Amino acid sequence: MKFRKDSRLETERRKLIGPRTTIAIDVLHQYKLSCLPFTCVMPEPPDFLAFPEVKAILDTPSGNEVTRQSFESVIASLPDIIHYWQTEMNQQLVRHFEHAKQNETDLQCSMSGKQLLYFEGNKLKKEKANSVHI
Repeated sequence: MKFRKDSRLETERRKLIGPRTTIAIDVLHQYKLSCLPFTCVMPEPPDFLAFPEVKAILDTPSGNEVTRQSFESVIASLPDIIHYWQTEMNQQLVRHFEHAKQNETDLQCSMSGKQLLYFEGNKLKKEKANSVHI
């Protein structure tokens, strides 16, 4: 009985979140179009949907309608939010490099597991392009 109720609630939640997610992704898409041409890394939908400001809107109670206007405060703050995200991503990348260097480990593609970069002494070396399959 509890399983059915949990399953029903999960299904209802997915039906509620789906359209909200579509709106949020469209907000990101429109913002990115307005920034063209951009020369820095921009968040993709999974990153954007995980932003606390976006998550708070997506997770509003089911009685509240979520529209594009619901994201107006997020849209106004996107330059700062994205700058913070970019800074975090850069710091994470530096930490990965430092860890690899300290432990003399390879940097690998998280999807394929193929070696992309490696340290030889203190020098970072790039694996030959024809040996990497991503």
